[in-house]
Amino acid sequence: MKEINFKINLENEYHNFNQFEAKLIKGIREKVCEQIVQFLEEWDQELGTRLRQHYPQYRHKGYIHRQVRCYFGVIGIKMRRYVHKGWPDIYPLLFILPEDGISGELMDLMLELVTDVPYQRTNRYIKKATGVVISSQTIWRKVKRLGQDERDRQEQIRCKIFEEGGDDYCQDYRQLPACQSGGKESDLVSPVYIELDGTMVSSREAGEERFEIKSGIMYSQVVQMGEKRRRLMDKVAYGSVSDSETFGENFYAFCRENGLDLRREILFLSDGAQWLNSVAEDVFPEAQKRLDLYHLKKACGIVLDEQELNTLSQAVYYKTGEEIIRLVQNLCSRKNLSGKSVDELMQYLGNNQKAIEYPPGERHGSGGIEKNIGILVGRRFKRQGMSLTAIRQVWSHEGANNLLALRTKKLNQIWQQESQALNYTR
Repeated sequence: MKEINFKINLENEYHNFNQFEAKLIKGIREKVCEQIVQFLEEWDQELGTRLRQHYPQYRHKGYIHRQVRCYFGVIGIKMRRYVHKGWPDIYPLLFILPEDGISGELMDLMLELVTDVPYQRTNRYIKKATGVVISSQTIWRKVKRLGQDERDRQEQIRCKIFEEGGDDYCQDYRQLPACQSGGKESDLVSPVYIELDGTMVSSREAGEERFEIKSGIMYSQVVQMGEKRRRLMDKVAYGSVSDSETFGENFYAFCRENGLDLRREILFLSDGAQWLNSVAEDVFPEAQKRLDLYHLKKACGIVLDEQELNTLSQAVYYKTGEEIIRLVQNLCSRKNLSGKSVDELMQYLGNNQKAIEYPPGERHGSGGIEKNIGILVGRRFKRQGMSLTAIRQVWSHEGANNLLALRTKKLNQIWQQESQALNYTR
């Protein structure tokens, strides 16, 4: 065990606490960096000795200078160089230094920030917290590399399932018993809910003003937290920029990796958009489809008045999808309504006929995905909640996908930790 001691010389007088704190932080940083340099010098010498023991033909010939950026500041170091004619030069200290000269703690801080705030602000926060300057371009390159690594990992899972037929993931999705009475507890488990939607963000791609970020969530445990507030306890989220077919396969692979139990009842909630129906049919064919009740009423509200909507609201819980469509047709016929609006409504209802089923005791709204899009996409990619004078953010498809891969990974970890803590306290 090595004990490290150092002294910090402080002035005798300070006008306020802030001055004292700033001086103390600066002194601690300088002393810690000095200790790190001393430690690396000793380590470099020890590694060089081991190298000579195994390869005595190598000889020490000078140094090269490098910088390492860590949580306490920027450290300038000298690395021993070992040479042998006809063989590559060796710098033993390179084997233990952090990749790209940025320490793990500083990298974690950078990723924690950049997944929540813009690159320029991440730069300022890091400088304020650590005294280290990392350019916005360097942060962007790190996000690009790490985001692409995560996307490559996800693509391997998708290929394993859809191209190699290797869907052998465990059937282990955790669920709480549904709030019902009677029967065995094993029979009273809530279904797994799948919700998908998309939102538009500003584009920097040539000839494109905006593009869609698609997002999906999976959950099972819904807990009443207040009179009108529910919490999705085991929610996991995914988002990407891709066509509907690719997104569907990637989201399914994501769900399987995160424990989607194919033996359980699966409910697919959506607003009835065509691309969502395609995903449901292609990758969740066994799932029961549910058209979000709010969007059903919103679509019908274009041609129906308030009284007619009340009639519809009372009928949805005991009529089939086919009967609901006939009811809407009859309501339109009584008022001799026709035209484009009615035709579009009937086409919309016809496309979602199987999803217009609302058994009591199940969720009929897709509010979970609406909230998720605000958290996952809106707060980072649209600057929701910020000043109207804030600079508009524009994105490339690749840039958005790389950052989404890191942001979803971070949020899922946070939600899992919060869910475990709440389950424990309950």
